[in-house]
Amino acid sequence: MRFFPDNVPLIAFLANLVPLLHFHFAKVFRSPGREIPTYLYVLLGIGYLSIVVFFIVDFSRQDRIHYLDLIAATTVYAGILYVAIGEMLLRGGALYLTEWRGEHWAKELDYVYLTLGAIGLAMSTNRLDVVDQRLSVPEFVGPFLLATALVVRALKTRVEINEWNKAPKAP
Repeated sequence: MRFFPDNVPLIAFLANLVPLLHFHFAKVFRSPGREIPTYLYVLLGIGYLSIVVFFIVDFSRQDRIHYLDLIAATTVYAGILYVAIGEMLLRGGALYLTEWRGEHWAKELDYVYLTLGAIGLAMSTNRLDVVDQRLSVPEFVGPFLLATALVVRALKTRVEINEWNKAPKAP
């Protein structure tokens, strides 16, 4: 049984990322008096996270997963993860990491990125016909790990471009 029937347009799931991404990237919402309340981000995050949870529960109950469902689920997951971690960095997380690890913490994200990518790649190759011993984890976990690795890499680039890893300059 599937949570989302075939007649649910895939574009609806992806289009629902637009408000979340808009609130995150629009600098107008960071100007004084125009800030988006934290609870709104939390509500949006919970809503999007519930979609991903429904996808994962749905995937675990199926023998075969529709390719577009997997793409939609990993895209929504990656979008939520990117915005959530980005907001945490904007709201003090970057400053904390700079104080704790120094200005090179952004470069250290490469280790996280490469590790997640390697594990995701190993899990994704589990489907190959030439592999005789299969892992016992669900096969859809690999794409989610690869999506997480890509999010970490994209955030690393954003951190370096915006210099969030730099100590605040004295006035």
